[in-house]
Amino acid sequence: MARLDGHGDSINRHVTSIAFSPDGKSLATGSEAARIWDFETRQETARLEDDGRPVFSVAFSPDGKCLATGSEVARVWDLATGREAARFEGHRRRVTRVAFSPEGTRLATGSDDATARLWDLATGQETSSRAI
Repeated sequence: MARLDGHGDSINRHVTSIAFSPDGKSLATGSEAARIWDFETRQETARLEDDGRPVFSVAFSPDGKCLATGSEVARVWDLATGREAARFEGHRRRVTRVAFSPEGTRLATGSDDATARLWDLATGQETSSRAI
C-alpha cells in the first residue's frame, strides 16, 4: 500500500481529482491546490496554487509537459517552470472537469453551469460550447 500524505494539512482535506502522467512517473492530485508527486518516492515535487481556490479537476497533457486544472477557471500550467501558461475563462460557474485532446492541441472543460467547452490551446480561444 502506498500513501501520498500532504492534503490533510488544509481545511479542504479531500482529494477531488487524480491523474497519472503519460510516462507513469508522476501523479497529480487536486484539492486545495494541484500537487505533483513523484510516484516512485511518493514525495511532492510541485504545488500549483490557484489563487487559494480549490482545484476540482487535473489532467496531464499527452506529452506530460503541462497540467490542466479546473477551479473557478481552467488553467494550463507549464510543469518545467511551475507557472501558469494559459487561462480559460467563460464558464459562469466552477470548472469541474478538464481533459486534453489526444494530440494535445485542445482542452475540453466541463462546468457546474451545465456547459462543456472546447478551447484551442494555440490561440486560447473557445472553439465550441454545448449545454449538457
